[in-house]
Amino acid sequence: MSVNWTREAIEALGPTTTVETAASVIGVSKWLGYQLIKRGEWPTRVLSMGRVIKIPTHDLITLLYPSSPHVAADLAATSEDEGSAA
Repeated sequence: MSVNWTREAIEALGPTTTVETAASVIGVSKWLGYQLIKRGEWPTRVLSMGRVIKIPTHDLITLLYPSSPHVAADLAATSEDEGSAA
């Protein structure tokens, strides 16, 4: 069964979600999701707490909806922070 992952559906997941759900959101299998995390290639932050891995839903929204006003502001702030760290 395929889920239609709208912005509202992702926001309804709460602050974090599982790798399986996050993989579904970005359109890859659970197996590939874990492989990308293992290789350090997952496109968002990964929260590891022992054997539990969670993905911040805000990061998924930022990845999939970069043109929304508040997300664009978050990206700009992140870029400024990275620039000042150099």
